[in-house]
Amino acid sequence: MAGIPADLGGEAPALILPEERTEYLEDPTMVPPQRILPSCDTANGVAFPPRRMVEVAAGIEEGGGRRPAPYTRSSPGRVTRLAAPVPPR
Repeated sequence: MAGIPADLGGEAPALILPEERTEYLEDPTMVPPQRILPSCDTANGVAFPPRRMVEVAAGIEEGGGRRPAPYTRSSPGRVTRLAAPVPPR
């Protein structure tokens, strides 16, 4: 599972990618290293840096695509995406 730190939700890729919490770093609590450091660790679960997904989103945006509306939590453990329809070109 991948996840952006909660305080970065809805931000542009240019603000998410430089953030240290979204970098691939070895988890120092595990010896020997067995995983990367989570970017998000909440009561709902542990998530890892979504760098590749954010890089793809940045490329889509640079190519003229639009970012969807932010994700919202509709119930514990379930995430629902809210987005307006994209008008035809």
